Amino acid sequence: MTRRDIILQILVEASGKDPETAETLFSAMLAEDLISNVDLTEEFADAEAQRMLGDFRAELPGIRRWLCEAGLLDNCGHA
Repeated sequence: MTRRDIILQILVEASGKDPETAETLFSAMLAEDLISNVDLTEEFADAEAQRMLGDFRAELPGIRRWLCEAGLLDNCGHA
């Protein structure tokens, strides 16, 4: 699994959107330099990828809030 794959999976989960919408979010994040200084093609072994996904999943509310604050998600509402 690549770093790009991991980020896209977390965008799907944080946004509640489909994978195509996550691709659009990903592109917008790249355009705004919200993702930089990382090798998006870096490959991770399954165990490491799953650990990273778990770490990101623990931060989903913060990631969602960050996406809202960046103006990348609509209808953010208040918790």
